[in-house]
Amino acid sequence: MWKGRGNWKTNTLWTVIPILLWYPLGLLILSLMSVIGMATTQKLDFIIPSNFKGNIIIVGNMPCGQSKIVKNGREQLLIPANGILLYKEKLEYGYVDHHYYFSSESDKVVEIPERHGYMYFDSEKNPPPRNVVGAWLGGTGNKTIENGIYYEFMTLTIGSKDSIDKYSNFQEEQQFENRTDSIVKRCLQ
Repeated sequence: MWKGRGNWKTNTLWTVIPILLWYPLGLLILSLMSVIGMATTQKLDFIIPSNFKGNIIIVGNMPCGQSKIVKNGREQLLIPANGILLYKEKLEYGYVDHHYYFSSESDKVVEIPERHGYMYFDSEKNPPPRNVVGAWLGGTGNKTIENGIYYEFMTLTIGSKDSIDKYSNFQEEQQFENRTDSIVKRCLQ
């Protein structure tokens, strides 16, 4: 553009205006995406048996699964003692609005703090206590097992930083996966 025949005022405006507008417009777009994403995301409350520690999997779109329970605008996922919940509804992906709770006999719930690996990096100034139990969101995925049975799932682990490794060893995960596959097969056959 500067090599063209335009005058210096026009060339300067065409150079400076995009630079000045790019950053504020970019921030505005990102803010709008975040607000819209959080407003439309699936809001899930995980209600976990008291003193549960270990892996949890939620399998969506299961005809014999838990029906949708909505309380205060949030879906309630009642996790069974084996950690494997079949859920009739679809699990949505994208923005996360999850809360984790231990249940008690008196129908009261105790919030479980959410944990992430970065909280324990050496560079963190105030890491959470390593022995306090928290909820570690594993992620989402899908799987096809024998006879072409396909299912989508979400995983998480309940445990402390000190104990989280024992739930992620290969043999433990393989046994948990086999139990899940068996329960899904029974539901769909």
